[in-house]
Amino acid sequence: MESGEIRGSERKRRRRGFILAAAAVVLFVVILAVVLGVSLSGQREREEFKDTFMERCQKFNGSNCQHIWELFQQAYVNQNPCEVPPNAYDALIAAAPMNYPCNTLLFWSKTKDVVQDFARKNKCFLAVEETLLGSTLNGLTWCGKKGSNGFCIFYFTY
Repeated sequence: MESGEIRGSERKRRRRGFILAAAAVVLFVVILAVVLGVSLSGQREREEFKDTFMERCQKFNGSNCQHIWELFQQAYVNQNPCEVPPNAYDALIAAAPMNYPCNTLLFWSKTKDVVQDFARKNKCFLAVEETLLGSTLNGLTWCGKKGSNGFCIFYFTY
C-alpha cells in the first residue's frame, strides 16, 4: 500500500511539474508575442509617418524629399524632446525655404478654417500649410528620445 501511495504522490508531483512547466511556456510565449506586437506596431507607425511625409513632400515638384526627410530626422532623433534647441531645424528650413514676399504668409493656431478661407478670398495671402514644410508636416506631431535612433509619433492631431 505504501508503495502505491508513493507512486501516486510521485505521479501528482510529476503532473504538477508538467502543468507548471506548460504554464511557464505559455506565459513566455504570450509575453514574447506582446513585446513583438508592440515593437512591430511602432515600426509600422514610423513607416506610415515617413510614407505620409514623403507623399506630401513629392506634391511639390523639384523637391529633394529624401534629403528633406533626413534633415527632418536629424533635427529631433536622439534628442530629449524637452531640450531640442530651436536651431536644430535650421538645416531643414534652409533645404525647404519659404521664398514668398514678406507679410503674405498666414500662420493659424486653432483658426484653420478662418485662415484658409481668408487666404482663398484674398489672393495676396498664403497659409503656411500651403508651403512645402507646412503642407508636409501639417497635422503631424513627433518627438525624439535621448539615446534612441527612433522616434515616437502622435499621428494626425488637427
